[in-house]
Amino acid sequence: MQRIMTSPQNKDDIAFVNKQRLASSIVKFLSEEINCKLLNDEETESVEVAIDCLKNVYNLTTENREKLNVEPSLQEVFESVCGHIEEELPRKEVTEADKENAEALKVQGNAAMKVNDHELALEKYSEAIKLDPYNHVYYSNRAAAYSKLNRHNEAVSDCERALSIDPSYSKAYGRMGIAYSALEQHGMAADLYRKALELDPDNETYRNNLTISEQKVSEMSSAGGGGGLPPGLPPSVTFSTTQRWCRWRVG
Repeated sequence: MQRIMTSPQNKDDIAFVNKQRLASSIVKFLSEEINCKLLNDEETESVEVAIDCLKNVYNLTTENREKLNVEPSLQEVFESVCGHIEEELPRKEVTEADKENAEALKVQGNAAMKVNDHELALEKYSEAIKLDPYNHVYYSNRAAAYSKLNRHNEAVSDCERALSIDPSYSKAYGRMGIAYSALEQHGMAADLYRKALELDPDNETYRNNLTISEQKVSEMSSAGGGGGLPPGLPPSVTFSTTQRWCRWRVG
């Protein structure tokens, strides 16, 4: 099926491009699974083979994958339809040893964040979550690492997981606010900063970030835009100039 598709000309072309988009989304999901470093060597090799097969069959190249990128991510679409299936499964037994080892991994992740080794931090937080998947702090900290790596949709997902465990954790609201700011969804970001301030009224970072988001919403409204994005357009995933100063602090 080695078809080179630049711009669709008919219904068959459009159908193939849509299949390319789906295959590209699957490749992105599988690549993120590898990056989380929760797979063993044999599993990683199997996933890499699957990625290569999809790229070959659907002619996914470095050049065209950026054009084929779609938002929200495949996992976000799945979860919006099916919810978090793990809520229906028996809870994993977490021993005291698991908790101690997970906490040690969190400390290592925090240390990695301080020296800007965000990939290592992501790995350590992911390992901590594997040992203790019911600690909201680990998801929130991993969200900080994801955002530092410009993986803002994954940061949002981890913040949501953190809040599903502890709905009163202000840091998760604040970090999700910064992720939405980076995705240029300033109205949503402002709502999240307000919620964070309700829970932590003395936090000046939340207050300053709220002011910036409100200014952005006002500017976009004056220009005839909104706080979000036109349907079907991929969001920017880089911090805007006004958001670069915001500090991520891990718990």
